[in-house]
Amino acid sequence: MADRPDSSTYPAVPAQPSFPAIEHEALDFWETDGTFGASVKDRPAGEDGSNE
Repeated sequence: MADRPDSSTYPAVPAQPSFPAIEHEALDFWETDGTFGASVKDRPAGEDGSNE
């Protein structure tokens, strides 16, 4: 049998994950962290707003 990684290396995951719940967790984090605003701020708008 091939070597298996130590199970403590990876977090436990549910057999039936709720993808909408995972997405909401990510969106909530991005909101509290200001991720989207920082992303927009770090990129120039481009000529005539072409990068918007």
